[in-house]
Amino acid sequence: MRILKSKAAGIVGAVAVATIAGQAHAQASSTVTMGVTMTISQAASAAASPMAFGSVIPVPNGTITLSPAGAVTGTGMYGSASSRNAGTITVTRNASITVSVTPPSSVTMSCGTSAVTVNTFTTSAGAVSCATAATGNCTILVGASATFPSTTLVTGACTQATATLTLTYN
Repeated sequence: MRILKSKAAGIVGAVAVATIAGQAHAQASSTVTMGVTMTISQAASAAASPMAFGSVIPVPNGTITLSPAGAVTGTGMYGSASSRNAGTITVTRNASITVSVTPPSSVTMSCGTSAVTVNTFTTSAGAVSCATAATGNCTILVGASATFPSTTLVTGACTQATATLTLTYN
């Protein structure tokens, strides 16, 4: 009987070892959280320098045109080229973009008691491509025409008009 007890103990021990070695472990899971951030930047920003027709001697009902390159043509006499310049828009971009410029239909300058209409705005390109590099500056030159009234204008400086041009970035 003693042998039986010993064999029984051995069998129980073997079963116990087998059970421990084959124990199933419960699956565990955990969760983590992380922050997500983003900064929204403008594709571009713009600044402008004023347009100057310079010193002119207007002809009643005449028109002068200042091209985006700074050249003046039309009826009337014009002063020195150093006193005139096309307007300049400098676009600082953060991406490769195309800029479309939409000028106003016209603005009015007061010249003494008379008014001069500035219209027919033109740019150095209809839609200016700023796609040559991913970042940096892109320059757009702006010209326009000035139409004089039928009356004689008073000599002196005209009051600066403000033209609002809309830039669309694509």
